[in-house]
Amino acid sequence: MKEIYDIRIALEGMAAELIALLEPDERLRAVSALTEPTARMEKAVLGDDLLSWAEADNQFHRVVVGSCGNHRLSKMANLISSQLHRTRLITLRVRTLPKQSAGDHYAIIEAIRDGDAALARERASGHCRRARDELIPLLKQSGIRHL
Repeated sequence: MKEIYDIRIALEGMAAELIALLEPDERLRAVSALTEPTARMEKAVLGDDLLSWAEADNQFHRVVVGSCGNHRLSKMANLISSQLHRTRLITLRVRTLPKQSAGDHYAIIEAIRDGDAALARERASGHCRRARDELIPLLKQSGIRHL
């Protein structure tokens, strides 16, 4: 799983950077598409609905890689997405309530909206690192090493 997260960190960081470099109208379409699932995540956390949170979070990450304009990057990200989704479902009930996640997403969206490619990359990569650093120990505690 660490290897999968290492790939995710690289791909999603690059995807966020590429979105921030898009023409303003394309960038705003991506911002709109990213904002909707993030708002659903916030609502789900407030309602303690972790399954809805996971679905909205998954949509956010699909939109990031799907909006970047690099079809090969999107294809590579989709190869690991089912493994990441399974990990999320396995750890959903044992992890802390993901209160920071929507805030991280809004920070990524802000950098993309502003066209700040380096900041978008940094924020997206950092968000994926935090997820890795939280979920890998949970998987180890439960004895899961491979999915």
